[in-house]
Amino acid sequence: MSWITGLAGRAEDILNKLDQNAANVLQQPHRVDVENDEVTVIEEKQEESIVEGLKRNLSSTSLSLTRSLTPRKLAKSENLNGSRTDDQFFIKSEKGSSNLSSRRSSISSRADGISNGQEEIAEISPPKKIQMKKIEGNFEKELATVKIALAQISAERDELQNDLSTLQESMKEIQDEKRLQEVENVLRSVSSERDQLKMEIEKLQITSSDYVKSISELETNLAKSNQNVLRLTEKLEWQTKETEQAVSDLEQYRKKAQATLQMKDKLIEELKSNKSQGAENSNEKALNYEIEGLRQENQHLADELKTTLMQLDNSKEFLQKLEKQIEDKNNEISKIQNALKENLGIEQQRSNQLETEVKILNQEVSVMRDEMNRQRQTLLARISEKDKEITKLKSNSSDNGLNDVNNLEDRVQFLTQALVQKQASIETVTAERNALKLQLEKTEDQLRHLMAQQRQQRVQIINVNDTDDAKAQLPFLMRETPFDTNVARKMKRAYSSLDSAGIRIGVFLRRYPLIRIAVIMYIALLHLWVMFVLLSSTPT
Repeated sequence: MSWITGLAGRAEDILNKLDQNAANVLQQPHRVDVENDEVTVIEEKQEESIVEGLKRNLSSTSLSLTRSLTPRKLAKSENLNGSRTDDQFFIKSEKGSSNLSSRRSSISSRADGISNGQEEIAEISPPKKIQMKKIEGNFEKELATVKIALAQISAERDELQNDLSTLQESMKEIQDEKRLQEVENVLRSVSSERDQLKMEIEKLQITSSDYVKSISELETNLAKSNQNVLRLTEKLEWQTKETEQAVSDLEQYRKKAQATLQMKDKLIEELKSNKSQGAENSNEKALNYEIEGLRQENQHLADELKTTLMQLDNSKEFLQKLEKQIEDKNNEISKIQNALKENLGIEQQRSNQLETEVKILNQEVSVMRDEMNRQRQTLLARISEKDKEITKLKSNSSDNGLNDVNNLEDRVQFLTQALVQKQASIETVTAERNALKLQLEKTEDQLRHLMAQQRQQRVQIINVNDTDDAKAQLPFLMRETPFDTNVARKMKRAYSSLDSAGIRIGVFLRRYPLIRIAVIMYIALLHLWVMFVLLSSTPT
């Protein structure tokens, strides 16, 4: 950069010197004696000294310009190849070219002034033609050197302008390539984030299915354990009652055995004591003992009857209690069944809604993928076309002139416009990606809420016909998509609301059979009444 400033400074110094010398030449007092047609020797010496000074200055300026310009060309080519992204270079070179052009105009004007002064000198001193011819020749030489220097300066300026234009084009191409690389990086990041979102959705679906399976297994295990506990409690009650009955029977049997043994002992003692008495008395006593034994047995039998009656009463009370418990349990089971059916219906509706939302999200992701692929293909095609055009323009830049430069500028403007459009499309894609992230977070929150509800409601699962849910699923054409119009969305929402109302009515009729039978009877009676009216009435 320093050599450009040095070159501009030297050129300005040289041009200032030329201006000063020309001004001095024009402002010199030329005393002409018209009567004697002679010019003083002082004026001739001054003119010769001025001409020699001009020669020396112009020769030194031409040499310095040629010497300074030749190495500057080499340095300029090296610097152009080495550093293309220097904005100060453009500004300073433009300033130098403008200064050179202004100085060239000033030099040309001053040269014209010198020529005019020459003519005036020729008119004033006609007898000194030989000296004036010499002076004119010297002036012409000096003017030729000045013109050569000006031509060299203009050529250098043109070269600098060409280099500036090439550097600007290369800078624009580099910026376009950088922007295209940034666009490709953004597209890659968006595609990677989309794949990550898909993986997260799949993981959430797998975890939700695993949680549902584990919850169903736990609920079935709880139901089985509750049934086993009930069975064991009933068995324990029956066994305790049987043991109590066995203990009471043993006690009664012991009492009976003790009473019979005592009676027999008494009989034996009495028989031994009454051997001496007569046979008649012995027979009567034996009969009396037998009668007393029968009475005691009768009393024992009456006691047994009382105990059996008490046991029957207890058993009846126990059976009544069992019946009440069974009724209570049946009522509780029916309530639980109804609650479970309602919860299952609600959860099935929620699951259907979540499935529809997930399907819509998958469709949107697929649509976004297709759009991204299309945009990428179009961008790659455009990039290839632009590369081809750039190569053609580079190959034709040496032959063509300003027209090619204008075409390149138009191409660059078109590329910048295309890049701006692509950046806008990328911003829309990022906005849609953020919306998808928000929808995914909402679905995750809904899944967590459902999982918490299912954990809180760990009750017995009852198998319900799931065909209604399969039938209630919306067809593909009636699902909402982000590309639908307002009319289509309203129509699809109305269809979904009617479908949900029909599903609720069907579930209600399925849950309550009496209402279902009443509705069927009402429809049948209405049809019969309509048929009766149609067949019986006659038109007037």
